Amino acid sequence: MSGSTRASGGRPDPPEPAQVLIPPARLQARVAELAADIAAAYADTDPIFVTVLKGGTVFLADLVRHVGIPLEIDFLAITPYAAVGTARIVKDLDLDISGRHVLVVEDIVDTGLTLAYLLQVLASRAPASLRVCTLLDRAVRRIADLPLDWVGFEVGDEFLVGYGLDLDGWLRQLPAVLTVRDRAVLARDVPGLVRHLLR
Repeated sequence: MSGSTRASGGRPDPPEPAQVLIPPARLQARVAELAADIAAAYADTDPIFVTVLKGGTVFLADLVRHVGIPLEIDFLAITPYAAVGTARIVKDLDLDISGRHVLVVEDIVDTGLTLAYLLQVLASRAPASLRVCTLLDRAVRRIADLPLDWVGFEVGDEFLVGYGLDLDGWLRQLPAVLTVRDRAVLARDVPGLVRHLLR
């Protein structure tokens, strides 16, 4: 997307509300690289890959198709870490992770507070190992000190959408990660942006 075209009368068009930060080809190449490293780390262990609904599902789906080893998948849902410093699991895992090798797959790690809570909960269930793979790492906002075993991309403090990341539930299906430049303008016509990007 670009604001370089000119409107009639010679005036430049206003900037579009979002622009591509990580294009699809770069995303898929990096996912394949991460998958190769993860496959080597988990050879002969039959791990469980866990993600938090809903943001991590797109990354997880692509990652497991590249990994190429026997594994199980499970999901949970968790409330955002509130200002009072609490989080809560609202949909728990179906699998017993005791004695199993567990990889938490995240779309983005921001402050790290919610992930820190999740890792504490999962560690209390005595897995054989517990590691984290995140597609995006926003370390500039980190509060909790977390071990991230695999990171796809470092990002800044921009508001991001696409590839699992959403704006009020929209835009998760976009094949790229986009930086939102004007959230209010974008919110007025989210379906229009999706049509523009997917055509």
